[in-house]
Parts: sequence; C-alpha cells; structure tokens
Amino acid sequence: MSNPQIQQWFRDGKAVEALCGRGEYFLSDVTYREYHSQGLVIGELFIWADSGNFEAAAAAFEDAITSLLADEGFAPALMLLLSYGVHKRETGRELPIDESRILERLVPRVREAGPQLARDETMRNLVLHTSGYFPELRNQLGLGQRYSNLRYPKAGSPADRVLVKTGSTT
Repeated sequence: MSNPQIQQWFRDGKAVEALCGRGEYFLSDVTYREYHSQGLVIGELFIWADSGNFEAAAAAFEDAITSLLADEGFAPALMLLLSYGVHKRETGRELPIDESRILERLVPRVREAGPQLARDETMRNLVLHTSGYFPELRNQLGLGQRYSNLRYPKAGSPADRVLVKTGSTT
C-alpha cells in the first residue's frame, strides 16, 4: 500500500524535495525523529516508478543526491544513498541510476572530510556502512574487501587511516 501524500508530491514534481526532506516535505523518522524518513520515501519512489515513472524516479534520486551534496554536505547524501542501497538489497530492485556519476560527485567530498571522519565515529560508520552496499564506493575510497561485511574499524585502524587521507587512497 502506498502513501497518498508522498505519491501526490511525486506527481506534483516534488520528488527531489521529498527525497531530501526539505521544508513541508520533511517526514520525521519513526525512531530518530530529528531525521527525515528516507527509507519510507525511497520505498514510495519505487512505487511511483512502477506506475510508469521509472526514468523520472531515477533522475529525481540522482538530482536529490546532487542537491544534498551542494546544500547540506556529504553526510545527508550518503544517508540517502544508504537508504537506496538497503531498499535495493532487501527487494532486489534497482532504478536505472548512474552510480558512477553519483560517486564522481560523492567520493571527493568524502575524501575532503578525512579529518572530520577521523574524529567522528558516527560519520566513519556511515561511510563504511554505505560502502558495504556499494562496492565501487568502497573501492574508490580504498577500503578494499576487508570491510565488505560492514565491520566497522577501530580508530587508528588501516581503514580509518585510509579515510583520513585527503588525496589518493592508494
């Protein structure tokens, strides 16, 4: 069953706003009230895609990632990407997104945040958890196979040191 409010937002051309959770399009997460319920909106995006909007749904998702990167930084963009990855893994369904284009924009922002990641375990875990759903993200950040099973590194571990680098991850 779909959420009529979210489906109307999509029909009204507000998919990006709904995915980003901006203004009146913010839906509090059930558990973490201060966070936007991205999982719910991603599920609704797939329902909307099934009603003949497959390409539009993919474009809205990519535009939302780009918008979050531009306006709010890499963490909200990673959280949206993570929500998509969880949905993809749970349902076996994908949108025709250009993952390489998304990563082309996202990876440099994550690398720039190296010092922040070194200090902030929550952010480090977000990067590692998201990379578990997107192997190419893991590869581009130099995390390798060791962290493909979503184990989080301890501060000072090899994965932690790779994330701290601001240039090449080799």
